Amino acid sequence: QTAAIIKENSRMNHVTSTAAFKFILPQLIPETTTRLIYLDGDTIINGDILELFDIDLTEKYAGVVLDRSLSVNGKEVWFNSGVMALNLELIRKNDISTKLIQHKMEKPSKYVDQGALNDIFSDKILWLDGKYNFIIKDSLFDKDNNMYLIPIEEVKTQECRLNQFKKYIVG
Repeated sequence: QTAAIIKENSRMNHVTSTAAFKFILPQLIPETTTRLIYLDGDTIINGDILELFDIDLTEKYAGVVLDRSLSVNGKEVWFNSGVMALNLELIRKNDISTKLIQHKMEKPSKYVDQGALNDIFSDKILWLDGKYNFIIKDSLFDKDNNMYLIPIEEVKTQECRLNQFKKYIVG
């Protein structure tokens, strides 16, 4: 089933097939590892990542940040799966990997892994401060005029001024 999901995702131009690996991370990581910080490949860290390990994930599958750019199927509360503090122990205990794979097979979505993760993690998430997954396009892109508010060359300078933990450049 995982191979089928990976094959399906490889046909989508805007994502890589590795997005589906988020579903099986608990099986890929040794059982002795109970916590994991997942970061998308286009993540820039601008702070101490270890502070994510200090958050209390008791009875929560993940610590995540609200995705301000999405409202899906009338669901106003949606998290971005690009940065997640994962409670592998609870995910394994409740066989969440299997549930994620089944969900993806039964309800394919253009939101790739994010749709399944939002639906399955549902009420077992801890909302984190937006500094952990700040998406540059949210603050520097003018959707009405379809343009960046500053030249793209200045994004790095702007990132330093924002002094946020994580930056995610889209586009």
